[in-house]
Amino acid sequence: MFWCISVTLTLACVSSSVSSGDSNDGLTGKYFKKNMKLSWPSYRPTTADYAYSHPLNVDLQNITISFWSRVTNTRDPTLGYFNYGAEGEMMHFYRTNNWYYVLTVNNQIKNCPGVKLDSSIWNHFLISWQGLLGKMSLWVDGKQLCYGYLRQGNIIRKGGTFLLGQTVTNWVPLRFSSTHEYNGDMAYFNVFEDTVSNKTEYDSVVRKSFLGTDAKIPWSSFFVHTHGKVKVIPEEKLYMKEFTSLRCNKKTMVLTIDREAFDHITTRNAVLSDNICKTSFVNRTHMIFRTNLTRCGTALQIGNHTATYSNILKTREPVIVAGSSVAGSAGISRDPRDMPTRGITFKCVYPTDTPTYIPLFTPYVSNAHLIEQGTDKFRHHVFLYTDTSYKSRHTHYPISAPINHRIAVEIKMEGHGADSRYSTWVRHCRASPSAKSNDTLSYDLIRNGCPVDDTVVFHDRGNNTTVNRFSFVSFMFPKMVRAAVFLHCSVDVCDVHDADSRCAQGETIC
Repeated sequence: MFWCISVTLTLACVSSSVSSGDSNDGLTGKYFKKNMKLSWPSYRPTTADYAYSHPLNVDLQNITISFWSRVTNTRDPTLGYFNYGAEGEMMHFYRTNNWYYVLTVNNQIKNCPGVKLDSSIWNHFLISWQGLLGKMSLWVDGKQLCYGYLRQGNIIRKGGTFLLGQTVTNWVPLRFSSTHEYNGDMAYFNVFEDTVSNKTEYDSVVRKSFLGTDAKIPWSSFFVHTHGKVKVIPEEKLYMKEFTSLRCNKKTMVLTIDREAFDHITTRNAVLSDNICKTSFVNRTHMIFRTNLTRCGTALQIGNHTATYSNILKTREPVIVAGSSVAGSAGISRDPRDMPTRGITFKCVYPTDTPTYIPLFTPYVSNAHLIEQGTDKFRHHVFLYTDTSYKSRHTHYPISAPINHRIAVEIKMEGHGADSRYSTWVRHCRASPSAKSNDTLSYDLIRNGCPVDDTVVFHDRGNNTTVNRFSFVSFMFPKMVRAAVFLHCSVDVCDVHDADSRCAQGETIC
């Protein structure tokens, strides 16, 4: 029988805060300056809300602009993304009320069919333009949305600034369109002297956008030039998604990080929650950290429907903290308490209540049909025994059993079940003549952890709180005499120390 409890995972970074001093975020101060987002008012933004860069100091024959956008108010399609102006030359990128994206270079316009955006999702935009040929392309989320030609033989002249969040109608004096105010968030806006014509070149620019390498206008230059209600807020989720990966296994969590993206993390200073747990594998490009679900300080939190395992990859770097016990006027410290922990928290979330089914038996005239036990990410095994003494387990499937034969069932959690912090209890078991749990023809054996069929008996499970044993008498559905009978069950997973949990209460409240 195959138990199909799915696994989801989340990856989250330690939260950070902005201050005028040293950063205390999940990354070092080097990353603090660029792992930020600019946030515009979600509703009713005004022409006073914008940000701009420092001046461009070189002429650009070619230009590629890369940035991430998350629009809050998706009901209004009109948006101003960015502008550039120098010596009478202008460049704009905005979205119109018919969902078209518009790129202009010196008043020549290229319209590109747009896509409606989800307010909860970050979208990546890349605009590339070759001045000599005039060739342009617009990419959205890794796909080329459109291409064409604009102002062949032009260049982007130095001296101007990039302005975000509005559509400029006049530079001197500065005026904006009153209908194109941006709303939502923007991140990692970088300007490069590159051209992009294929996916490989696109991916290379995306990586440089995060790392801040080779940018003629870097993302960090906008943070000191914000106006109106535009705020600078920490944002590391995009960075973490790009440069880390997490694999949730039956017994382990495996975190992989990009060495270039986190070059402050080394094999010498990186540890997990338990300091004895260090790097599992390292090569030229990546570092891998593996932890058993019950070791390396891995924490477990059990909720109503999930079990969450979490750990932290941290570094130990000597940083003087305000109020610390420094030694003398030199400002040094040898006190371990003055060494803050910086790190990346990673989590695996395992659903604990996904229902499953077992093909049980066919009435006899009728033989019981059971497929052999299967596993899922929580490794629930289901076994049949010859009788309720639970001494002799069936080893070959399917089995045969007549009507009115007592079937002894054991549901056992392994893998995770080796963790003594769990207890389990069978919540629901329903029989039907098909593999569909919502079959209109069905019969409840166990409901809300209690027997509803008179023949169901719970049996002693000993000291193992992750084993459930029960039996019932086989039967048939008269309308489908020869149909196989399927048993659909779901299991509660609880904290073994929670005396009020459904698992602890067991059959006593039935």
